[in-house]
Amino acid sequence: LQRLQDGALDGAVSRRAVRAHGGPRDHRSPSSVPVLHMIFAHVLQIRDASDTILRRLVLPPKGSWNEDVDWLRSVQPSLSPDGTRVAFLSLETDTAAIQLVPADGSGAATLLTRARAQFGRAVWGPKGRRLAYASDARGVNEVWTVDVATGQSQPLTPPVEVASSLHVAWAPAKTILVQAPGRAHYLAVDPDTGVSTVRVRTDRKNILLRHAVQHADGRVALFRTGADGEWGVAVQRKVASRDLLLVRPSEYANLLRWDDDGKHIYALPGVGLPLVR
Repeated sequence: LQRLQDGALDGAVSRRAVRAHGGPRDHRSPSSVPVLHMIFAHVLQIRDASDTILRRLVLPPKGSWNEDVDWLRSVQPSLSPDGTRVAFLSLETDTAAIQLVPADGSGAATLLTRARAQFGRAVWGPKGRRLAYASDARGVNEVWTVDVATGQSQPLTPPVEVASSLHVAWAPAKTILVQAPGRAHYLAVDPDTGVSTVRVRTDRKNILLRHAVQHADGRVALFRTGADGEWGVAVQRKVASRDLLLVRPSEYANLLRWDDDGKHIYALPGVGLPLVR
């Protein structure tokens, strides 16, 4: 790990390390944006679309607000739409924070927001001006946004409740995708008005939907499983359609990401396996 942090390992060895240890913490952006890989608990690699390693980033860098946090439960990095900044979490026993750091490693992390609460992973808005995340700061899991320039955070109005997974997704779409309580459906929420509409719903019993992501046009890809025996990576053919097409049946995936063209998705089949398109 120390050799990796010091840059002593070459790209080929580092790629093997990603496949061996990166697992579900591997985040791939669309093909026009750099790729963010997480290795071990807090070591990141940023690559271009051809999988060439551009740089390494170790979190937390010197100057972070608190380096005595639980980094095994923290980090959950999110790369900004322009590829210049990384947002990540810092979690303590009863406190959570969102920090920002330059993606090129040129500066220390800055504290964006902090509360005595639980936070879910912070996700970027399409313009890179705000982040959305789930928090129980007011006693219930709900969607919050934070302004990147000012650090001002606030819950959506009216409040939008989130499932215990604390899962939300945003860019490149304009609406925030929220896993509603019960985990059987997802809502698309306007971040400015708080108005929500059902984006994905299933009326079938004992169906679990997870890890949903959305394309710019509003279609959703997710992992589906249930008592009916049908499970795997599924996508919507049309926005808000209740019909989910299994594109990788009988195969688990805990990372999904749409490609720019809207015709392909990236999926991570399991720990230690490379992404497939």
